[in-house]
Amino acid sequence: MAPALEAIVNQYKKVLMVKDINVMDSEEAYQEAKKAGIKTTPTQIFYDINGKEVFRHEGSMSKNDIEKILKEKGLIK
Repeated sequence: MAPALEAIVNQYKKVLMVKDINVMDSEEAYQEAKKAGIKTTPTQIFYDINGKEVFRHEGSMSKNDIEKILKEKGLIK
């Protein structure tokens, strides 16, 4: 997932914010993931500008798959 997310961040850094939480980094990261309802990794959660969850996916995704979802949900053009 890291290369796909890095490519998304680089391409859309002016219109998207990407937050990567690694539950193995710290107890704080684990608790943040738990609060978001993440039960497995990787999990991608997409939010609109108001912070409302618009899509959730468990498992890996390619850059193309991520872009497709972002476009379908109106998060990018």
